[in-house]
Amino acid sequence: MKKYNKILSSTVTAILSAALLSINVLAHSSVTGFRHEPSVTGWDIYEDSAHWVSSTTTITVNKDEFKNNSFGDCITSAVKSWNDETFDGNDLLSMKESSKGIVKFCSKTDKEINATFGHSAWAVTYRTNASLDVNNHYKRTANNVQIWVNWTDVLSNKSIGCSTHTALHELGHVIGLTDISADVSYNDYLMCNEFGKTYPVPKKITNNDKQGAAVILGQHSSHNLTNIKYNRTYHRQTCNVCGVYKNIKHSFSNGVCTKCGYKN
Repeated sequence: MKKYNKILSSTVTAILSAALLSINVLAHSSVTGFRHEPSVTGWDIYEDSAHWVSSTTTITVNKDEFKNNSFGDCITSAVKSWNDETFDGNDLLSMKESSKGIVKFCSKTDKEINATFGHSAWAVTYRTNASLDVNNHYKRTANNVQIWVNWTDVLSNKSIGCSTHTALHELGHVIGLTDISADVSYNDYLMCNEFGKTYPVPKKITNNDKQGAAVILGQHSSHNLTNIKYNRTYHRQTCNVCGVYKNIKHSFSNGVCTKCGYKN
């Protein structure tokens, strides 16, 4: 199936430089020992990369290079959307616009993006050169994290809502969410980064996106586990809030697992 260019090419290669690998082992302790495969959870995170301190850390965004561009309105809307989202009854995070924002949207040409990343992309969250503190937290200095946007390329792809999607999607990367393959879902998740020719692009933050953001920001750390039958050897302890899980060997008594009810 023919696909559009990816809205964001994966930033994994860009961020896994030596400068970003002094990892705080408590960075994502809420998922330590748990699996969070996108095919199960619908979200994934940059687990071994830099991150923000917590959900109470204000992430400020500077749209300076797009302030006189229609994309600037999309950035404003995206910032407000992330800031207004709640998870499990609480504000998900604090995200505000600022002329001296920690995160800066930069207008780049296809040639400039190709020169740095080796391929074309609608937009790229460029975090390689971001400065960090000793706990692997982003320093809250102006323009520390950049979002490069090839606006001409975005406009040339006439898929409805692609500009709105681009702003929301890239800010999802800023929070710490990674891309979700179209093999998982072509249009159900905001963080899906490629689309079939007839597919609409996601233009809103889904519950799955919020689940992943809550985990990486430390807002969701106490998992509500349920034992679910899986196969002859294991049942799964699955969090019915965020979807992370562990495979646990059955505990049989009289041929029946006492945890999940699987019959041997």
